Amino acid sequence: MSSYLVNVPVDFTEEPTTELISSLNDTLGMNDPRMSSFNPQVGDTEFHTRDSVTGAHSFNLVLKAEHLVDAADQARVRINSALFDAGHTVKTARTITGAIEAQPLD
Repeated sequence: MSSYLVNVPVDFTEEPTTELISSLNDTLGMNDPRMSSFNPQVGDTEFHTRDSVTGAHSFNLVLKAEHLVDAADQARVRINSALFDAGHTVKTARTITGAIEAQPLD
């Protein structure tokens, strides 16, 4: 298995609150493969980014997978699950599947 950095853009119907972004970061941090007793600060990782020019929101995840396509699929599922756990549906937030980008870290 290899490690991949995956960028998942998300389209919100309304601007997300700071509390929502914090909740999503917490949820995503619990599944970060870099989390260990030797690296506890990964819980403070900021997974969310917002483009200052376009206002676009995206989340960056590090995942272990067999192939690049598998990593992109895993990231989409994790982001969708975190959004659902935060109370969002496809009517209020959706991943932009065609724009997901994955790159190997190894």
